[in-house]
Amino acid sequence: MTDYSPEEFDKIDEEDPSYYGNRPYPGDFTEARKTLSEKDVFAFLDKMRESGVTNMFGASPYIREEFPVTRYEANRLLAKWMETYSERNS
Repeated sequence: MTDYSPEEFDKIDEEDPSYYGNRPYPGDFTEARKTLSEKDVFAFLDKMRESGVTNMFGASPYIREEFPVTRYEANRLLAKWMETYSERNS
């Protein structure tokens, strides 16, 4: 498996709109990303976990459907949520 940098993941996302799932190709997320809060994403993931809608290892596409992030950012946010879950919920 090839290791990609965040910039390379963004380039892949820009070149292939199918990576964006069911939503239309987003173009430039710059403004929306400025207002994106980790806290909001973590709250979304907490609710998703409680609902049991998916195994949390498969939650990255749900993040991308809900928030204006690239695949790389969604995976990074999910990993951080997993790493910090016990300290946030103890």
